[in-house]
Amino acid sequence: MKCGHEWLETRDGMCLCPECGTMVKIKDTKERVIRDKSYFNVITTMEGYQVIRMFLMIVEMRKGMKAKPAYLEIGSYWIASNI
Repeated sequence: MKCGHEWLETRDGMCLCPECGTMVKIKDTKERVIRDKSYFNVITTMEGYQVIRMFLMIVEMRKGMKAKPAYLEIGSYWIASNI
């Protein structure tokens, strides 16, 4: 999905992409477009605060094309060190 290359399934629903070398689990579907959503957090410090930033990642995958990720920050917590 990183390179958009197409190939045939070889064994047990798993394939190694000949273009980029990524091991891929094959999902048998008739859908032409698949969208997947995941949440993740980034924890860091800034100017004496501990910052927890929450993101939503949406990936759109189309047959024969590279995956298109999009990121959206949905919130953040700023925690003071003096509490």
